[in-house]
Amino acid sequence: MSRWRFLSLERPRIGSRFRLRDRVLCSLGLALGVFFLILAWGFISPVEELIRTKILGTLPDRIQVAKSSVSLGPLAFGGSIEEKSIEEVRQIPGVVHVLCQAHFPDPCQLHAQYAGEGLVTDLVLEMVDPGQVEPEIASGYKFEDPGPGEPIPAVVPRAILDLVNSGISVNTSLPQLTEKAILGKGFDLYVGTSSFRRGSYTKVRCTIVGVSDQIGAGGPAIPYESGVRLAKESPIIHSLVLQLADPAQTQAVSRRIDSLGLRAPRQELASRVTSVAAILKLFAALLPLAVLSVTSIALGAVLELQVSKERQLIALYRAVGATRHQITQLYLARAFSVALISIVVGVGGAMLGGHTLAYTLEQKIPADLLQGQTLFAPPLSSIVLA
Repeated sequence: MSRWRFLSLERPRIGSRFRLRDRVLCSLGLALGVFFLILAWGFISPVEELIRTKILGTLPDRIQVAKSSVSLGPLAFGGSIEEKSIEEVRQIPGVVHVLCQAHFPDPCQLHAQYAGEGLVTDLVLEMVDPGQVEPEIASGYKFEDPGPGEPIPAVVPRAILDLVNSGISVNTSLPQLTEKAILGKGFDLYVGTSSFRRGSYTKVRCTIVGVSDQIGAGGPAIPYESGVRLAKESPIIHSLVLQLADPAQTQAVSRRIDSLGLRAPRQELASRVTSVAAILKLFAALLPLAVLSVTSIALGAVLELQVSKERQLIALYRAVGATRHQITQLYLARAFSVALISIVVGVGGAMLGGHTLAYTLEQKIPADLLQGQTLFAPPLSSIVLA
C-alpha cells in the first residue's frame, strides 16, 4: 500500500472528515427529499391508472362514440346518431366492428328483491349489441334475445356496483354487492309504465348474466333485439362502441371521429385525467426537488469547507505522491457516501410507508372498486429523478 493511500485511510481526530452533525443534517435532508418524491409519485401514478380504467373500461380495444352536442343556455341540441354517421364510422380504417347502444324508448320500472329488501325504481333501460358486453358475460350464460315468454338476459353497469358499495353499503346495513352475489339473480321489468307516466304495462322477467364497464352508468342493459321486440317506439341510438383491430390506433381513430362531427367522450375525459395527473406530479415534485437542491448545495458547501480545513493534510497527500485527481476522488467518495446512504434510507422509508398506507386504505375500499389494482406503485422514473 502506498504511503498516501495509508494516510487517506487513517482517521485523524480533527478536520479529516465530515463532522457527525454535518453528515446527519445532509443525509436527513437528502433522505426527506427522496422520501416525499417517491411517496407522492407512488400514489399519483396508480390512482391515475385506476381512474383511467374506470373511465375507459377494461377492454383497451374499445372506443365509445357519441354525437357532438351544442348547448345554448338551458337548451341542448343533440339527438340520435343517424344511420349515415354509423356507415361513415364503419369506413374508418382500423375499425373492426361498430356496436350500437340505445335508450329503451318507452317508460320502464324495475321491481327487485335483495337481502330481504324490496326495490322499486324508475330506470333508463339500455339496449346494446351482444358483442359490446360479450367478453364480460359470466361463464355458462348467454347474452342474446331468448324470444317471447323467456327470461331476458341483463347486464348491470359496474358503476352501479361501485356506487352502492362505496356510498350506500358503507353507511347502511346493506351487504356489499359483488359480481358473484348478483349473477343469476332475477328482477322484473314493468315495460310501459313509470312513476311519472302511468299506463298499461308488460311484465318481463330478466336474469343478470354479467357486470360490465362498457355500458355507462345508467340502468341495466338487455340485448338490442329484445328491446326492439318489446318497444312500441323506435329506439334512440345515443352512442356507438367501436372495436379496433389494434388498440394503438386509438388516437388516429379518435381524430377521424372528430372530423365526422362525433366525439369520443371517454377518451376526452381520460385525457383530462392524464393532464391533471401530470400537473399533480409536477407540484408533488417541486417541494422534494427544492429540498434536494438546497441540501445538495449545503453538501457542496460542507465539502468545500472541509477541503479548506484540510489544506495541510492535502499537502501531506501531495508530498507522499498523491495526484490532484486522486485527492479529488477521495473527497467526492466521502460526499457520495452521504448521498448513497440518503438514497437508501429515503427509498426504503418511502417503500415501507407507502405500502403500509396503501394496505390500510385498501382494507377500507371495496375490493370490486379496486379490481385488483394497488394504490401504491412508485414508477422507476421517480427514483431516477431523485
